[in-house]
Amino acid sequence: MLGLPVLQEALIEMLSTSGIRAAPSEVLVTSGAQQGLNVVARALISPRDIVICENPTWYGATQAFRAAGAEVVGISMDHEGVDPDALEDAVVRLRPKFIYLIPSFHCPTGRLLGLQRRRRILEMCARLRTPIVESHVYGDIRFGDRVPSLKSLDTAGIVIHQGSASKTISPALRLGWLVAPRAALDALAPAKASLDLSTPAMTQAVLAAFLRSAAYTRHQVRFRDELRSRRDALIAALAEHCPELRQARPEGGLYLWAQLPKRLPAQEFQAAAAAEGVSVRSGDSFLTNGGISSHIRLCFAAPAPGEVVAGAQRLGKALRTALQRYRRSAASDSAFASV
Repeated sequence: MLGLPVLQEALIEMLSTSGIRAAPSEVLVTSGAQQGLNVVARALISPRDIVICENPTWYGATQAFRAAGAEVVGISMDHEGVDPDALEDAVVRLRPKFIYLIPSFHCPTGRLLGLQRRRRILEMCARLRTPIVESHVYGDIRFGDRVPSLKSLDTAGIVIHQGSASKTISPALRLGWLVAPRAALDALAPAKASLDLSTPAMTQAVLAAFLRSAAYTRHQVRFRDELRSRRDALIAALAEHCPELRQARPEGGLYLWAQLPKRLPAQEFQAAAAAEGVSVRSGDSFLTNGGISSHIRLCFAAPAPGEVVAGAQRLGKALRTALQRYRRSAASDSAFASV
């Protein structure tokens, strides 16, 4: 079974409001977004296949693809998302099994791929017959105008679209979905069944009832307003207590991608922040091709409004501690090098 029929119908209705047309035979319910990635990996990847994605990107995706035997290649990004020229060059050279993209409020950077780039990437992939796996799990968490998803713009039937209730409704609601052409669903459905036979029907029924109620629309409005307020509060607190950090203002999603000063390694700052009781994520874990990052990911969804200023104050203390240690270490290395 692809999913509880009443939930499939509710999802189809919801998706139609954003321009995605799908039949029940094209919608597969999963137990969360990560299972959707595991299903895609199990169904589509063979050992030594190549998968192309952004660099950095969500590490859960690269782990799933590599576990299935793929070689994962990352493509650089700028302020507007993945570089289309570099992406096309890689597709022509490497002929990947598919491309994995998070075009809307990208994790970890929060960037939004522009409409012109979306159209260009779709045209290129259609021409080169390269499928796209579009992670749209943050796409509805927008603070401004809607940008069409890749799936809604897809006329060639090359996009597998991934959504999740865990990001837009509640982390405790471990439900997601894949929307794909019927030929792809014929491979995805058995892979899903091999993982857990089926997603619990009760939670599917709960989500279906919520999506079809007026409460869902009210929730979306309040959710976006609250997240926008928390984003603004975090940026203001960082400006006061961590002025050395540099970050863009995301127009949706859950994350800030902040650059550390003086090329301070993110792992060192993550440890210093943890010692002050603040959880941040080092950018190293998101680097597709490995390496040392000087960025950190900050989640503005988790802290309560009253915790943001206190957290920023602790981050400022952690930043000063990490910088002092880094400078001492650099000075010591320089002294040894001169001997």
